[in-house]
Amino acid sequence: MIVVCARTSNYFAGSMIGLHGNIGNEGRKVMKILFCMILISFCFVSPAISGETDEEKQLAETITILFQHKKTVMKQSMGLSKEESKVFWPLYKEYQKVLLPVVLGRAKLIRRFAKEHENFSEKKASVLIDEYLEIETKLLKIKKEHMGKFREKLPPKKVMRYFQMENKAEVGFRYSVAEELPLAE
Repeated sequence: MIVVCARTSNYFAGSMIGLHGNIGNEGRKVMKILFCMILISFCFVSPAISGETDEEKQLAETITILFQHKKTVMKQSMGLSKEESKVFWPLYKEYQKVLLPVVLGRAKLIRRFAKEHENFSEKKASVLIDEYLEIETKLLKIKKEHMGKFREKLPPKKVMRYFQMENKAEVGFRYSVAEELPLAE
């Protein structure tokens, strides 16, 4: 797991550096921590955790911390002027607030699959596929809505840069999960 975590975080760090030149050692450290936490939180949950409520609380806390780390990376990488910052950060906060519950729902779905993948019935697989598609539809709707809000108030290149960074974070996450998540049996 540590090798995968390091490889994935290095991939993401390299991708983010490509967007903003050199973000420095601190930026790389934050990104590595971010992706190590994702791998640990989503893919390798101990069955010893007692109670769904405690587990859900832990997952929500972890995702909230990940979103905070992502914000730090954005601050280091966006290159916003003071005027742009005044507009960008309230929009960012609103977008993340709407995004968080959907990301949490996806994490719960992934966690549920990881725990139950060996004992899947055809019916259970069908239900999970439907839930997955519902989450993906929500994510796309949220992205479209909020990209429009960013576009109304910021230069197109800044909007593009921001959503490229969001996309790179998403791709890094999906890569990490895909690499470690078992196939349905």
